[in-house]
Amino acid sequence: MALSTPNVLPLYSRRAVQPPRSRLQTFMIYMAFIGLGTFYGLMMAYLPTSMMMLPTIPIVVMFLLSLWLLPDINIWDDPAMHRTFLIFMSLFIVWPSYLAFAIPGIPWISPTRIALFWLMVLFLWAVATSSELRAEMVKTAKASKPVFYFLMLFLVAQVISLPFGEDPVAAFQRVINNQFYWTAMFFLGCHLFLQPGALRRFLVLLMWLAAITVFIALWENRIEMVPYAPYIPSFLRSDEAYLARILSPQARATDGYYRAHSVFVVGLTFAEFLSLCLPFVIHFAVTTRSTVNRALAGAGYVLFSAGIWISHSRLGVVGWFETHFLYLIIWSTRRMYFRKSDMIAPALTYGFPAMFLGFVGLVSVWQRLRTTIFGTGAAQSSTDARLMQRDRAIPIIFKNPIGFGAAQGSDALNFRNAGGTQTVDSYFLTLLLDYGILGFISYFGFCISGAIRGLKTYFKSDDEELVLSGPLAIAVLNSVVIKLVLSQEQMQPLLFLFMGALMAAAFRHKMAVEAARTGAEIDKSALALARG
Repeated sequence: MALSTPNVLPLYSRRAVQPPRSRLQTFMIYMAFIGLGTFYGLMMAYLPTSMMMLPTIPIVVMFLLSLWLLPDINIWDDPAMHRTFLIFMSLFIVWPSYLAFAIPGIPWISPTRIALFWLMVLFLWAVATSSELRAEMVKTAKASKPVFYFLMLFLVAQVISLPFGEDPVAAFQRVINNQFYWTAMFFLGCHLFLQPGALRRFLVLLMWLAAITVFIALWENRIEMVPYAPYIPSFLRSDEAYLARILSPQARATDGYYRAHSVFVVGLTFAEFLSLCLPFVIHFAVTTRSTVNRALAGAGYVLFSAGIWISHSRLGVVGWFETHFLYLIIWSTRRMYFRKSDMIAPALTYGFPAMFLGFVGLVSVWQRLRTTIFGTGAAQSSTDARLMQRDRAIPIIFKNPIGFGAAQGSDALNFRNAGGTQTVDSYFLTLLLDYGILGFISYFGFCISGAIRGLKTYFKSDDEELVLSGPLAIAVLNSVVIKLVLSQEQMQPLLFLFMGALMAAAFRHKMAVEAARTGAEIDKSALALARG
């Protein structure tokens, strides 16, 4: 027979868990919510646009606290994270960063940022609910302890420099942005590229995306304007003045050569991106056994070289030559180690100093080659500007060695080019001005120690995927050299991702070596992508 009242244990009844509130308590709760809403409404109405992010700080703190309080279930959706990651990287490369929806008071909304938002939701959820994942990422990042500790020091440098700039709020916003685009990319690389095959698939996708950007640049170079410029819809034209400056013909005033920049803001960034990609097409062309793949890699090599050429960027040419020299020496050295009877590798390895000296001599006597690398008198104004910035920055840096905060160093330097635009033309100076001496040392220590660890993996491993550490290390070293004459940060997420990939490859190699020494099987759970 049916019971007239539900039989509920007292401990789990509503009355036992939540005693009834009085009318006064209920009224006070409602008034508190109304007051909070009114307070936030007044802040959004009266705060200047640059400070509208301040009301979100308590919300972000509560969100992070909620993540910290989540139960440790050790279950996450890696396939979804990996798919979202590939979507984000595709948009990051081919979608112009200046095409976005603009809503006053909040950052621009673009497809790239929407993809990043979902990627971060999946990533933060996984990190918050799995101690296994957290331990795995830290262990992978510590495959090279100098890399991990230099990264931690770089984070410290970003934080301690915040109070010393003219706009600490803007600096704080940029630091938060850096954690999503830089630090999170590093740890994502540490995790996602543990799966065998994931790194190679990503790099193949990256080569195809780079080819798309070069095709756009070739079309642009032919018509001397961005091909899609007349067709940009009004709702994506977030800042007309900024857009007009980017889409206007970019040519050096002294020589008149058009500088193709494809989907990037300037041709220098386009050349930097291709310099980061070039080591991989060379590696695929040299190592692949498939004739079709070798032909595709060769076509990619020609395309990337053409893209660097039409960008009319000296840093791109330097990256091109640096890639060839570095890959030649590491390839011949590794081949000599693994193929004892081979005669080609020793000849290239021991003959490399003579080849390098010959190249230096050729540069000194061949004017066309010398001007291609170092520029003509038309580029002298850029060199002079960098020297002037260096001379002005040195006393400022010694006056405040801690730094002025993220994106605040240019205001402290206050150097303007001939067009009246405030600029800093070297990332070396940007790091010193923004994050101080500690930030400078920790950033380049992070990059160089990661490249060294990647080269160790390349020389010691015989795994076809792990030897991708060689071109990854060259790409990182290319970035270090290019940053001497370029201050743009658009390619930083890709650099930090490459660093994470180097750590993942080093960790996998370490596991393989330990398994071979002990005779045990490699722990597949640490390398598996799909979890549920």
